[in-house]
Amino acid sequence: MFKVIEKAYASHPIRIFAKPGVKLINGYVGTLVEYNGNIVCDNCKPNKMPCVIIRKSKFIKSNNISFNIKDMTHIWPQRMIFRTDNFEHSNYRGGDKLFVGESGMLTNEPQNESFNFVARLISSPDKERGYFEALWI
Repeated sequence: MFKVIEKAYASHPIRIFAKPGVKLINGYVGTLVEYNGNIVCDNCKPNKMPCVIIRKSKFIKSNNISFNIKDMTHIWPQRMIFRTDNFEHSNYRGGDKLFVGESGMLTNEPQNESFNFVARLISSPDKERGYFEALWI
């Protein structure tokens, strides 16, 4: 689950092709890369430049692209407050810095001290609520 709660002025999702062979998942962190002259979305690896959150993916048939996978995704590139249940399990507290984890999900445990944080936790998951809310920076 991924839901935008509050968005920046004029913010909206953008449709873009996924990188061939990459499965993009709601709420995971993505990055934009060049592939065969096209800008496509890829899963973000730890400490790479994250720039989007995956909103949803949809299989679209088209012959107008130069690579085999015709999977398009909706991404959110701007500042927003969002809710997601796709995160690495850990002990979360409001105010925690969130990083891109090994799996491409958000975590409050950086892989090393040089990693940059990508979001700030607003509310943490608990027994009643299996998701957290955060500010995408």
